[in-house]
Amino acid sequence: MLDTGKDNEQKIQWHQAFVGAMHCELGEDRDKLIFEQEYSITKKPLQIDLLIIKKRAEDEFKSKLGRMLSSYNILEYKSPGDSLGIDALFQALTYACYYKSSAEHENERKDSDITVMLIRNEYPAMLVRYLEDKGCIVTEQEPGICRVSGNTFFNLVIFTSGRMNPEDYTWLNALRDNLGPEEYERLIRKSNKTEDEESWEAVLSVVDKVNHDSAIWREEYNMASYLMEVKQKGRQEGRQEGRQEGRQEGRQELLRELREAGYNIPDSFNTCSTGAGNHIPSKINL
Repeated sequence: MLDTGKDNEQKIQWHQAFVGAMHCELGEDRDKLIFEQEYSITKKPLQIDLLIIKKRAEDEFKSKLGRMLSSYNILEYKSPGDSLGIDALFQALTYACYYKSSAEHENERKDSDITVMLIRNEYPAMLVRYLEDKGCIVTEQEPGICRVSGNTFFNLVIFTSGRMNPEDYTWLNALRDNLGPEEYERLIRKSNKTEDEESWEAVLSVVDKVNHDSAIWREEYNMASYLMEVKQKGRQEGRQEGRQEGRQEGRQELLRELREAGYNIPDSFNTCSTGAGNHIPSKINL
């Protein structure tokens, strides 16, 4: 069983992967948003996992997640195995209260313009029962997304990422330690269509790390990890050299290593794209 204790949390960067997933989910709308990771809302260490602010209230959003956002969005994320319970709810509401009251002018940030979003892979049944016992109405608007109405002070949405539609919310849905083969294929394909390389690499590195012990992954997806190393090494060398030739050199060097390791990779293979002209000789179809 996966150890999700504090020591392991330092090794598995779930929160960094979560931030990367949010960037990827909102990739089409990033120019309209401000992302503040580990936003400090007091002088003492008291940080929101992720604060997302709309630049302009009148902007129209392309992504489904983007269309759910308020002007100010306070996101509290729980790693797989961590509890999303009653105290976690009050902690997030405390963050929202501090954030609202810390504006420069009186009532500058309206409570109706603030949404608290709680995200966890597993359904928080105990928390939902607590809210319902308090007279709140918890409505699942679509699989994995519950909106809470009632006396909650702020807009409140609970995301069960493992239940969310993987086609619409690929990146958030992937933040778990039981990802199946087809789901991983979908993630790899999606990464090749996502421009924010730093964000999708944060997701893939964690997903690969927590799922790699699976026999299926070892047999079928070792190539995927290798290809990711190719992309990373090529990008790093390109930055050091400061020109395109440096990136291509790094990629070609690692392609040679792949061939020496026994992978049958044609000379025409290009690691920058997985279009129709580039076939990856492994068990995954990108």
